[in-house]
Amino acid sequence: MRNRQNEVNVSLFMEKTGRLSMNTTDDHMPHATAAPMPFINVRSNNIWADEVRKHLAFADLAGRTPFATLCVSRDGTILYANRGSWLLLSHWKCEAGKSVPFEWTAHVNNVFIHSETIEIEEQIGIKTIQIVLVPSTDLGTVYLFCIDITERKTAEQKLILGSQVFDNVVEAVMITDADGRILDVNNAFSAITYYTREDILGENVNILRSGRHDDGFYRSMWNAVIRNGNWQGELWDRRKNGEIYPKWMSISAVAGVNGRSSRYVCLFSDISTLKQTQEQLYNMAHYDSLTGLPNRRNFLDRLELTLEHAARSGETVAVMFMDLDDFKFINDHLGHAAGDALLREAAVRLRQSVREADTVARMGGDEFTAILPTIDNSRNALSIAQKILGSIAAPMTVERREITVTASIGIAIYPDDAKEAGSLLQNADTALYRSKELGKNSHQFFSLEMNTKAMERLTLQTQLRHALTANEFLVYYQPQIHSADGRLVGLEALARWQNPDGIIISAEKFIDIAEETGLIQEIGDLVLREVCRQGTSWINAGIPPLRIAVNISATQLKQTDFVERIETILAETGFSAEHLEFELTERVLIEAAPETLRKIARLKAMKSTIAVDDFGTKYSSLSCLTKLPIDRLKIDRSFIHDPMSVSDLAIAAAIVAMGRSLNLGVIAEGVETEAQAIMLREHGCELIQGFYCSAAVSPSELYPMLMNGGCKQDNGVRSDAYVS
Repeated sequence: MRNRQNEVNVSLFMEKTGRLSMNTTDDHMPHATAAPMPFINVRSNNIWADEVRKHLAFADLAGRTPFATLCVSRDGTILYANRGSWLLLSHWKCEAGKSVPFEWTAHVNNVFIHSETIEIEEQIGIKTIQIVLVPSTDLGTVYLFCIDITERKTAEQKLILGSQVFDNVVEAVMITDADGRILDVNNAFSAITYYTREDILGENVNILRSGRHDDGFYRSMWNAVIRNGNWQGELWDRRKNGEIYPKWMSISAVAGVNGRSSRYVCLFSDISTLKQTQEQLYNMAHYDSLTGLPNRRNFLDRLELTLEHAARSGETVAVMFMDLDDFKFINDHLGHAAGDALLREAAVRLRQSVREADTVARMGGDEFTAILPTIDNSRNALSIAQKILGSIAAPMTVERREITVTASIGIAIYPDDAKEAGSLLQNADTALYRSKELGKNSHQFFSLEMNTKAMERLTLQTQLRHALTANEFLVYYQPQIHSADGRLVGLEALARWQNPDGIIISAEKFIDIAEETGLIQEIGDLVLREVCRQGTSWINAGIPPLRIAVNISATQLKQTDFVERIETILAETGFSAEHLEFELTERVLIEAAPETLRKIARLKAMKSTIAVDDFGTKYSSLSCLTKLPIDRLKIDRSFIHDPMSVSDLAIAAAIVAMGRSLNLGVIAEGVETEAQAIMLREHGCELIQGFYCSAAVSPSELYPMLMNGGCKQDNGVRSDAYVS
């Protein structure tokens, strides 16, 4: 069991500023607190979790390493220091969370500039500390591993003082003659190499060679000793049991009575732990911890190198962007453990579906990419894409359940579609989006048309953000009426965007992009606040209160404070929740996680009603409906469009009957003609909504209908409540 004095307690927490901090404490050492590190938010919803795991893994490794270990940012801020670092921190007169001395900031910067490890010695009183600076450029940090080499230095300088110092020095000491025969070794030598003094004395130093270095390496090493009188560096040797290990060694020449070197003193230490730490840090920085595949940074580096080679050789390269269809549904309903298992299995299948020379990487979440170098033409890429789709679609066992998933793939070709890595990857992503649009479980190649559409979407995103800032969003209302007499029974609130040219744009044009960018949250709050404000204004004007339906997206429901935001808006506007109806799509309700259902139940507890929008277009079943907290079904317009269609008529009638059997209200949307209204009324659907009565209109245009309580006569609906 690890000694309590060597334990390192690491806690991670998110501050209100959205930044990450590390605290390191020890019962016997000065308290050190790491400086805040920026919270990283990228496309992949799992990239923050990956960064936290990397720092946790580093902290765990640092806690187990026998020497002082620090993590420093590029600007010199100490982000982490283990318990063994107290001497160095005391010498520097700083602590974790503060900056290293100015000259060490320069050293850290130098490591970043050259992207290579450097070693620097620091004298602390009578101690000499060798500090190894290891860069981790993609994490923006430098790791400092501090080795106390005081005893080695003392041994180098005072070896002649006596055998007691020689035998008890911590580092291994080996003395050879000018021909390389071993004359003496100390106890540490035997502990590291497993050779006793009896085994090794008289042997040539070549007995320790690992075979990893060629003759040129050793010639260079001894030439340096002869020329400078000393050499130090890293090399690999072999223990008596055949195990190869890394060591850090220094060789010093000892002059004889004639001034010529007659003896050589070699001091070394086993740096296996340091090398393992470096390797694990490298893997954390370049490979995905869940699947073992290259991560985004590694992938982009490999893509750059592949394209550079292709530019010289004239070869063709394909880039694929892939993701799993409906992965979120599986992750939400089977749990994150099942989701992780699915990702691991998908990674294995992807790797098995490509060639040995190809690169498969995980970009984050359920997104994967692949580099296919030296392909002859797009048909080769097509063949690999089809193989991937078939492999992913094969049933797999996850958490003792057999499930089937599919994938979608976008493909871009170098140099036809782009010549730069970023553009090539973006074009493959555009092609993936197109594949999703066409029904998933498919592959699509990039085209100029796709790029044009992508640019249009990007422009629209920018315009939407500006529209929010400039208050360009409006709320229109479409009446919901009784099919028999045109009596007004409710309204549906619909978002509209009035652009700077005065053109009114319906929600269908921008709602998908608003969902993708997260702007739907702000737009949704804006619509609800305006509905409540307008509803209160109508009631104060003497208009009888009507139920107003508001559309709610899956993204809004995911917000942890979703219900609290609604309560705040109701309190600010004085509008009653019982006059609100929240419309959710069929799929959102069917796929709803338990937490989402709890939020919906809270809305019902506020006496609001819940309606299922676009009902009948997905995969609802009677058993599902009985378990969902809903009050009303809205028959999708696709079943109303052709009143002469026998099949559509049967579906509409079945929905009405289903609603009655479950004691649910039913309303049909998209009603445009008298024939449609009559057909619905004959089959028991009393409430309708659509152009037959009125399109969605502004509050001022709606006002006469509100005052008269009914629909216009010139649309063919007779209303006793309407006064012309």
